[in-house]
Amino acid sequence: MEAYVGLTSGWRILSIYLALAAWVAGAVPVYVDKSGVLHALPRVALRAEDLPRELLYREDGRPRRWFEELSRSGQPSSSL
Repeated sequence: MEAYVGLTSGWRILSIYLALAAWVAGAVPVYVDKSGVLHALPRVALRAEDLPRELLYREDGRPRRWFEELSRSGQPSSSL
């Protein structure tokens, strides 16, 4: 069974978070444009090395909590 997550709020940050959550959950994020046409969003490769350092580490150099938890899970590089 395939799962889909519908996104209708444009490209605001919430839509980006929902798309990431869909990819992580194994669902297909689908964007619904103003005319009602569905567009399946492609999966993208996302690795920690691709992210800005400011997202991964606090000003004091320690890893941010979400990054620390992801690293502990044994998957510091994740394909979303």
